[in-house]
Amino acid sequence: MLFCYPRRIMFEETMQLSHNDMIVPFQLEQSALRGRLVRLGTTLDDILCKHQYPPPVARLVAEAATLACVLGSMLKEDGIFSLQAKGDGPVSLLVADYTADGALRAYASFNNESLSTVPDRFCELLGTGYLSFTLDRGAGFERYQGIVEIDGDSLTKSAQHYFLQSEQVHTEIKYFATAGGPPWQVAAVCIQAMPRTEDIGDHDLDRIPDGWDEMIALLHTLTPLEAMDTALHPHDVLFRLFHEGGVRVHDTQHIQHRCRCGLARAEQALATLSEAEALEFSDDNIVEVKCEFCNSTYRFTLAEVAALRGAD
Repeated sequence: MLFCYPRRIMFEETMQLSHNDMIVPFQLEQSALRGRLVRLGTTLDDILCKHQYPPPVARLVAEAATLACVLGSMLKEDGIFSLQAKGDGPVSLLVADYTADGALRAYASFNNESLSTVPDRFCELLGTGYLSFTLDRGAGFERYQGIVEIDGDSLTKSAQHYFLQSEQVHTEIKYFATAGGPPWQVAAVCIQAMPRTEDIGDHDLDRIPDGWDEMIALLHTLTPLEAMDTALHPHDVLFRLFHEGGVRVHDTQHIQHRCRCGLARAEQALATLSEAEALEFSDDNIVEVKCEFCNSTYRFTLAEVAALRGAD
């Protein structure tokens, strides 16, 4: 843990940190504000290299993956945090999910013909639709989901709109990305108000949290070079931004691309198919199960599918 105060840095623990593919949680000491600094590089390359996305789609997937890290890491409960954007534009679906142990994956569905007919703008690419956030804590827990209409000129703006309107939480996210890749490099810094005890049940959005305007002004001095330069330690970035009031930096979460698909999951899915359904999905006596996230394909003969159905 690192504590930063004016002209002084005091380390409670010393640890070697990577400067990329990481989430750095922090708290601003003199205000009820918390935040996250996220950088993604190699992890994003691993996600995007599985697909041959056109540049506009790849940029949307990169932003979705980054937001999943930012927002998922701010939840108190463990589980699978999923961000999904669905619209009637050429990019019909964006999905990214993040787990508490730092696993990240993402993908997009799009119409390549329609893509070439619209400008490279967020509102044109996704069209009219919604952005949803889901937390799945597993068996025995109720799934939480929040939904908001796609609004603004980016996924980031839509996410901010959701937190302000649906959660009544002031949230500011500054997102940075290289023009393309590989190699890809993105970064984001989020500041969010922490509700005080007396604020619970009080949804007065006109009430600005103490220190909010000042901290947001400081956040907007952050440059793309500072945010994405992997040679620059993220602690130094946060100290430069917020040292006057003090910033407390918590343990870093490292991120990696890791898909949850596998042979066992494919077998479970096929075991639910009837004989007629298996025949309908087959091609030359082979049934394929493809993971949209990582592009892995699992192939089974009709006889193997029948055996799975019998075993179930």
